[in-house]
Amino acid sequence: MWKCYAPDHGVCIKSTINNFIASFDSEAFNRYETYCAPITYKKFDYTDGPFDALFMKDPVYESESEIRFVFIPKDIDPNEEFRRENILLPVDHKVMIDEVILSPYLSTATANVLKSYIEEKLECTVTHSKIRLNK
Repeated sequence: MWKCYAPDHGVCIKSTINNFIASFDSEAFNRYETYCAPITYKKFDYTDGPFDALFMKDPVYESESEIRFVFIPKDIDPNEEFRRENILLPVDHKVMIDEVILSPYLSTATANVLKSYIEEKLECTVTHSKIRLNK
């Protein structure tokens, strides 16, 4: 999946649900209705509602075992269409991040520079992915 999500220079951030939620700035977090659920891996059909679709993916992705969060601002006017492209939720990275895994597609030199930088700035464990690549 590295090539799908981060073709050249990606990282994977490992965390737990508890640490993920605990890392949010509480004032900013309280501005949103928050929904969290594991993804259901099945084909969407006519019996599924629009909200169900937010937590559904094609069965081909089942190995991801994804948990998804949806944040809906509490301050939206119900008479207006909701169109926010993104939101900002400040986090405490020392609480959120258990480990950073660097893409297997990074060169050793780039991986070493990123590892040093992330370990210094974020004070967390950094490893290079162990996935073997076909050359």
